[in-house]
Amino acid sequence: MKWKDWKSFQLKYQLIKNRFVKKINKLLKMNKKYHGFQGVVKRYGFKGGRATHGTTKNHRRPGCIGSGRKRGVWKGKKMPGLMGGRYRLARGLKIWRINTKYNVLYIHGPAVPGINGNYCTIYDCYIPKKNHKEDNPPPFPTFCPEDVEEPLPENIFDKDLHNFSEPSITIEDEAESKG
Repeated sequence: MKWKDWKSFQLKYQLIKNRFVKKINKLLKMNKKYHGFQGVVKRYGFKGGRATHGTTKNHRRPGCIGSGRKRGVWKGKKMPGLMGGRYRLARGLKIWRINTKYNVLYIHGPAVPGINGNYCTIYDCYIPKKNHKEDNPPPFPTFCPEDVEEPLPENIFDKDLHNFSEPSITIEDEAESKG
C-alpha cells in the first residue's frame, strides 16, 4: 500500500481486543535499534588488544583475520560493519493481561527487541510444544464485534495471574465456619 492510500484506509475490526487468547504463546516481530557502523568490540563483544607494552593502534582491532594456509579472509569471519536496524523475532511470549479499554497487551518474555514506543507485529506461535491444543483452539478467522452480544470486560486476566480488583486475602471467622 502506498503512502497516499493510507489517508483513505480504515480499520474494519479492532483485532487486539479478543483476537489474542490469554493462554496462547505468541511470536513478536520488531525492528531492533539502529547503531550504525560499529567495530568488533561493540558489535560482537571482542576483548580488544592490550593498552600498553608496545601496542600501537591495535586497541580495538579484531586481531588476526586470516590463516597461515589458505589465503584471504574466511567466510563468516566477524568483522566491523552495520549494527542493528534488522527485524528480530521473540518466540514463545505469554500474554498475561489484555486491557480492552486502551488496547494494551501485557506480555511476559525474556526480552522484547527494539526501542520503546516502536510498533510491533504479533503472530500466533508455531513452536511445536507451545502450539494450540484441542481444549484451547485458536480464534478463527478473527474476532468480529457483530457476533458478540455482551460487551467485553475492561481487563481480561490469565488464570495464573491475580485479578487486581479482587481481594488478595480472605479471612473467615471461626464461629461462622463451625455453625
